[in-house]
Amino acid sequence: MERRESLRSHLVLLVTALAAARCLIAVAPMVHFDGDPAFDASPAQAIGPLGSLSVDMAMLVAAAAVLWLSSTAMTRAASLAALLAIPTAAVLAWHGSSDFESLWRGTTWIAGAFASVAVVAGLTAGGDGPGVNRLIGSALAVMLGVGAALLLRGGWQYVVEHAETVAYFEEHGEAFLASRGWSPDSPQAAAYERRLLGREASGWFGLANVYGGVVATISVALAGLLLQRGVQPSRAARFAAIGTAVIGSMLVLLNGGKGAIGALALGAAAIAGARWWPGRWDRNASWWRACIVAVPLVMLGAVTARFALGPEALGGERSLLMRGYYLDGAMRALAESPLGVGAGGFQPALLRLAAETCPEDAASVHHGWGDWVVAAGTIGVCWVALACLLAWWSTAPSRSPTVGEQPEDEAGGDAAERAFVWAIVAGAISLVATASAIDPVSLLVQVGSVAALAFAARAMAPWLERSATAGSGWRGAATITLSVVASLDMLHWHTGSSMWCWVTMGVMAGVGLSPREKGTSHRSTFFAVWASRLASIAALAAAVAALRWLPAVFQQERTLASTATMIARAAADGTRGEGTEPLSSVRIRTSAYLGESGTLVPTRHRIREIAIEQALLGVAKTEIRALADDAMLRAHQMASDARPDRHRTVAEARLFAETSALMVARAGADPHGPVAAWEEVVQLSPRDARAWARLGDAHARVEEMDAAVDAWSEALRRDDQQWLDPVRQFSPRERAKVQHKIDEATIPAALRAAPAPLP
Repeated sequence: MERRESLRSHLVLLVTALAAARCLIAVAPMVHFDGDPAFDASPAQAIGPLGSLSVDMAMLVAAAAVLWLSSTAMTRAASLAALLAIPTAAVLAWHGSSDFESLWRGTTWIAGAFASVAVVAGLTAGGDGPGVNRLIGSALAVMLGVGAALLLRGGWQYVVEHAETVAYFEEHGEAFLASRGWSPDSPQAAAYERRLLGREASGWFGLANVYGGVVATISVALAGLLLQRGVQPSRAARFAAIGTAVIGSMLVLLNGGKGAIGALALGAAAIAGARWWPGRWDRNASWWRACIVAVPLVMLGAVTARFALGPEALGGERSLLMRGYYLDGAMRALAESPLGVGAGGFQPALLRLAAETCPEDAASVHHGWGDWVVAAGTIGVCWVALACLLAWWSTAPSRSPTVGEQPEDEAGGDAAERAFVWAIVAGAISLVATASAIDPVSLLVQVGSVAALAFAARAMAPWLERSATAGSGWRGAATITLSVVASLDMLHWHTGSSMWCWVTMGVMAGVGLSPREKGTSHRSTFFAVWASRLASIAALAAAVAALRWLPAVFQQERTLASTATMIARAAADGTRGEGTEPLSSVRIRTSAYLGESGTLVPTRHRIREIAIEQALLGVAKTEIRALADDAMLRAHQMASDARPDRHRTVAEARLFAETSALMVARAGADPHGPVAAWEEVVQLSPRDARAWARLGDAHARVEEMDAAVDAWSEALRRDDQQWLDPVRQFSPRERAKVQHKIDEATIPAALRAAPAPLP
């Protein structure tokens, strides 16, 4: 029995370490070709689909083992949580079987949900009080210690990296924009520059609001622990906790994210209530817990009300308004697809279904509940219920005896050592995942962040072992903060923060439910045993489903890495005048190479799009007609073959339309082909004014002038509807060009219809 409990404890800590590692890694769908390798040869600071699936598999296996080992001592609460995790995970896995974007992102969501249940099971499986408290202290130290690492990264980014990035863009801006096909006066360039110049700390998350939400939650939790009546921390623990809480709050304020700042303020108010009215939190626990569970509903109501008031209300406030558009699109998508659109399907659905005046094409609903429901359909409410239960349990009144005010002794050495070891494991995973993609200075910052995590975890573990169970106010305040931010931003959509949120909710729920006194272990009921084992089997099944794709994904990522290197080398040789093969020819050759390997994963994947994009770039620059014609035919065939069993995505449809137009211009193909292709694009993305303009051009080539005028007029109308975000609209030159085409097509017809002049 003792060996079983020891193994379960280490597996729980492995789960927390993997969650901390994911929080430290910026996961992107592609490591290479995040930009054009000819312009920027360095890969993205990410682990890509291969690394993402690998870490998720490890998390799922660890969670499955914890659930199985806990089955004989499973509480009814934990068994209910285990059952709620399964249906939504099953639907997301089903979507992932036919869509690669939904596969890798959905697997992370599934791993996070099962991990939260496993942590609850591991902390509530019984045993003696000191053993449970040591496990709680170590697990909390790893999860909250992440804040120290993120603050070092975010501070460095805010103070140093942002200025260097802006200076680099100012020097190479034209080449950078040209590499993406953007003219300096295009709305894409304006939007990029607006985003670039906003000075924010994201800690390499890539999303400042997500970073702010995680840091705000950690800051509130540590502030609540510091201010509650109970154990006094050691000097090192006090330094780590105060430093993280204060600097974290400062960075949240400097980022300026309204959601994170509001959540920080509400969390601070909850801390004040728990600290200056001692006992009131516990006495009124049900009221507090009901309020916390209701927070996401309140946020939904606020977003809905703002959307109903219209764009010009409240002085043109846009933050809630944009979320109203996302929520409106989510409801339309849910009505169309009751079983959801998959973890990666919201953006394509929003492109097609959003209200006409929606100016953004968001990838997330910006509400955790909304993301789960739109991804898994009505089955997603199971995860909504699971999140509510975790929030309810996390604010359970303290059941431990009051701890005196004496300073902390050194009795928590075991918790400190375990927290230190698993913090190092988390940091090592993040270093291995991203070390090859960053420069030496950034790598040094990475190493420093790992050291900060290890120091904070080791210093705080003994204090958390004794103080985490001494009061419930800090848990309530942290849960309020997390609930507010997760109801306004993409915490449950972004893979790194999603994993951290799930496991943190699980740890706090486990603290609220875990036994405190020796002799509280018990035997599970028959129902609880099999609920736990069923969840364990489901987690293993999800791991096996991810394993199925690993060989193909590994091969594709190797292919992408080699082709990116070829393009970068050819660009560098051409700049020095040393190249023996033009860059355009290298692009065409790598396009063929990518196209041949693109069938390894016959689902939606960027590799096919990259192959077509490289072919188009090569065709535009090469002077060898035969080479260009061959590349053009191959690219058109790849675009034609994309998703033959389903509708194409917008990106795939656009590439098909562009290659169809090239086939007409250079190979004399059927001129009606581009018409049908651009009609497909506007059906998938009806708010795209530029696609409507291209449809008008396609009609004009086949002399369907009435249809062309209609399409050009629709382009101007759609452009007018984007007034909420002027940088997305046509530039004055683009608009004048479209209007000139309409005039050219309509004025001659009017003149022909006029009566002949009198002699």
